[in-house]
Order: sequence, then structure tokens, then C-alpha cells
Amino acid sequence: MLKQIDLFKEIAPIVLHHHENYDGTGYPNRLRGEEIPLGSRIIAVVEDFTNILYNNKNIENSLPDKEVLNKFFSFTGKKYDPKVIKALKEII
Repeated sequence: MLKQIDLFKEIAPIVLHHHENYDGTGYPNRLRGEEIPLGSRIIAVVEDFTNILYNNKNIENSLPDKEVLNKFFSFTGKKYDPKVIKALKEII
């Protein structure tokens, strides 16, 4: 739908591929690593991290507990781009 709107043509591939996994196991095209648009790799991390934050009962006061973060970070190189995870860690 987005690629049919001139304003959104450039972002359509980013939206399309944000469920691709870094190791090639995602969808819709099983892209891997750098084949996945950088914007898509960023959205994948942000989307999942945001879900973790909003499921944290103390979102106003803290980040998720260490166990939850470690589980999330354990998908680095599998689901998530290591460079994007590194940038997130620097931010948090």
C-alpha cells in the first residue's frame, strides 16, 4: 500500500522488511544481515524494546530488570543487528 503513495515510496521497503531477522530466519523474504535495510533493523529492535518497556510495570521509574534485558540482548546476531543493539546499549 505504501509504495503506491509517492510520499512513502522510499520507506515502503523499510516497513516491509522490519520482520526480517538478522540471521535470515525472518519474513517476508528471509533477508539476512546487511541485505535488510538499516531502517528495518532499527525498527525491529525499537519495536521489541518498546514492547518490553511498556510491559514493565515500573516504566516510569526504571528499565526492565537485568534478566529481561539479558534475554532481549541474547538475540543479538540472530534476530537483531549487533550494531543496532550496540547503539541501544549506549543510549540506555
